[in-house]
Amino acid sequence: MSSDMENKVKLEHFEFKDVPEWYPVCYQQECTLKDECMRYQAALQAPKMVAEWRCVLPSQLEKGRCSHFAEIQPIKVARGFKNLFDNIKAADQTPMRKELVEHFHGKRQYYWYLKVSDCSRQNNNNGCEPGSEIGDTT
Repeated sequence: MSSDMENKVKLEHFEFKDVPEWYPVCYQQECTLKDECMRYQAALQAPKMVAEWRCVLPSQLEKGRCSHFAEIQPIKVARGFKNLFDNIKAADQTPMRKELVEHFHGKRQYYWYLKVSDCSRQNNNNGCEPGSEIGDTT
């Protein structure tokens, strides 16, 4: 299978909504690795309503190599910690929650990882099961 074909298979269920807000994308059309780079492919998926996003600057592309190259690679993630604070004193929950939000680079990712308990009750999986691939809707 060719590299282009393999990348299309890997990106089959990919959507821009799966890109974390902190993840820099790339628009370097002259880069020879763009077809194999997740940052470039993510940028191509950005909807028109997205006016600004973190980007890799052109200065990072030197001699055909980019220091921010990210190979297209599906990953497995575990999600779900809805009951994490059940046995924690209420006074300690807020500072702990703030620390977790910072760890996950913002509220969007924090709640994405937190809410698996609700998703796992769905019959259609919808990419919410622990260990599911990001964007996997099968």
